[in-house]
Amino acid sequence: MLRVYQPSLRTLSPLTSDADILGNPYLMFERDETAVDRISFAVVDRGVFPADAVRETAPLPAPTAMTDAIDRRRVRALIIDLLERAVAEAGHTLLPRSWIAPRACRPRPGSRRGGR
Repeated sequence: MLRVYQPSLRTLSPLTSDADILGNPYLMFERDETAVDRISFAVVDRGVFPADAVRETAPLPAPTAMTDAIDRRRVRALIIDLLERAVAEAGHTLLPRSWIAPRACRPRPGSRRGGR
């Protein structure tokens, strides 16, 4: 993660500023797609929705804090993750909208269900 934390080492594409990441932490997943050890959706999601004890002690300030578990930034990243998995696992380059919601509601390895 040093390559994202340290701006001089940042390789996210397109170029991504600290302000961009604070405004949407899921950009670390979305824009890290060329890295060998890509930052996963689940890693960002655990940081944005940590355990209750962490969230109560150190809540995320604006503009980073999510409005709720279906914040548009999270949903966008989740859909990108679902589509990329569909390509990798079954060769699908598109999925019908009716398939997205059921897949999005399934428990995800490494993520906190419902943002909790």
